[in-house]
Amino acid sequence: MRYAQAKANYRASEADDCRRPGAFVRRWPTVFGGAYGIDGAAHRGALATGATTLAVLACGVDHPYPAGHAGLLAEIAAPGLVVSEWPPGRHPARLRFLVGNRTIAALTCSTVIAEAGERSGALNTARHAAQPGKPLMAVPGERQLSNP
Repeated sequence: MRYAQAKANYRASEADDCRRPGAFVRRWPTVFGGAYGIDGAAHRGALATGATTLAVLACGVDHPYPAGHAGLLAEIAAPGLVVSEWPPGRHPARLRFLVGNRTIAALTCSTVIAEAGERSGALNTARHAAQPGKPLMAVPGERQLSNP
């Protein structure tokens, strides 16, 4: 397993812990992309506790991405929102993920980065959140994992 994937799996398991009653404060919505790992785990945790959750896609909303999260995105859309800056029919592309990071930062009053590699979308989101001076917080990564 790659180091980055191992860290993502670790963080996803922590986000799954957010399913505990009272872990989410219902007045603070969860805003993430639709990716595997921390994104999906955070959405599932919010849904499990009745908190509001919003998914920002890097493609048209008619194209659930990743395809493995089509069911999760439908669950999010029922009580919450699935949004995109892209028109229907657009497929995901690198530029569209970067725009999605900007959208996530714009939709929130503060941003928490759970982990981020040097070239990660999370750091891109953090840069966008910091520009207007919004609160930016970080959760340190798992220190016990080593890079093989």
